[in-house]
Amino acid sequence: MIVWLSLGLSHSIFLLLVLLSNSYKNAKFDIAVVWMLFLLLPFLDLALSPNVFDVPIVIISDHLPYGLMYGPFLWWYSLQVTGLLKWQLSYVLLHCFPFLILSVLKIALVNPIGFESHFAYNNSMEGNIYASLTITSSVGYSIVVLYLLKAHKRKVVDHFSQLPNTITLQWLRCLAIGFMLLSIWSLFTVLLPIPENLNSSVFSLLAMIYFLGFFSIQQPVVFEREDAKTSPCNKCHTESEHGALKQARSKGHSTKPNEVCHRAKYQRSGLTDDKGQDYLQLLNHYMDEHKPFLDPSLTIEKLSQRLNIPRHYLTQIINEKLNKNFYKYINEYRVNYVKSLIKAADESGLSMLDIAYSSGFNSKSTFNSIFKSMTGLTPSQYKKAQMKNKYSVE
Repeated sequence: MIVWLSLGLSHSIFLLLVLLSNSYKNAKFDIAVVWMLFLLLPFLDLALSPNVFDVPIVIISDHLPYGLMYGPFLWWYSLQVTGLLKWQLSYVLLHCFPFLILSVLKIALVNPIGFESHFAYNNSMEGNIYASLTITSSVGYSIVVLYLLKAHKRKVVDHFSQLPNTITLQWLRCLAIGFMLLSIWSLFTVLLPIPENLNSSVFSLLAMIYFLGFFSIQQPVVFEREDAKTSPCNKCHTESEHGALKQARSKGHSTKPNEVCHRAKYQRSGLTDDKGQDYLQLLNHYMDEHKPFLDPSLTIEKLSQRLNIPRHYLTQIINEKLNKNFYKYINEYRVNYVKSLIKAADESGLSMLDIAYSSGFNSKSTFNSIFKSMTGLTPSQYKKAQMKNKYSVE
């Protein structure tokens, strides 16, 4: 236990200092710093206990229920990086309420509640109540965060032409899943006589420290709050979407899920069919003439500024007129450009990696994955097929 305690203390303090020393500070970093502090406190609590250094410090040595705050921090951080967090005192207090109430009871009562260590719940009624609350909170917040990230994943394809980990927030999804699974495992440590060295609390804290410290430093805010007001198109469950489906059937239009969802999503749009067609022609002409898809960092915002078309109209055109998302639309142009470069590869002398970077892709793995998903062949297989066809014609 001393080894895990030393690891937890040293690494959490180090990563906390790294976060504090970051020159670019915003609400996301503030949440990460306070979250890291709450991850540090249980290790500090244990270090000051009679079994280790026996240095009682008021509040820190009171075994407060820090575990009740990990779920809210995960939720707040996820909302902040996806641009959906709106800070209000009442909102914050609502999520902090269980922690605040139990902390006040712990400190104020003459016979304090026996929360004991956060690495092994005791068998008292109070300890088991705390364990149940912590596990329920952790699992509940993990589920809503996973739902939020699922919606975020559907949304980013209409905004970005590249989808790295910092955009898809895959690391945050892994953290939420791991947090939930370790919390469920903690339930078994409460109900069953599991050895202390298999207790997951210390491992879950260490995992959160490493994940948060490493990824939060390089994680940008994906959407600013004003860009996150429109939610992604979900499955057709709303009344408007059901209405669009019935209307499409009555008029003999396509009832494919994506097309119906797009029509329902833009029912109240001010974009007329004529204006939309004009915008589409302008978009296609600009893509063919200026090749903006060669910019690896191209986003829907950048393209809308260059075309002087409102972003939401440009998204609507791609979704509704072409039945595609922005990510697929741009990468189809890139793949077609790759094909043209492969055909001319003998004259140009470009390697496959050179072709990938020249076509707007920013990594070999992304290039191979997208190319194969759209053509059914890897770039090398496609090149060999083209060479074979060329020699057979000759």
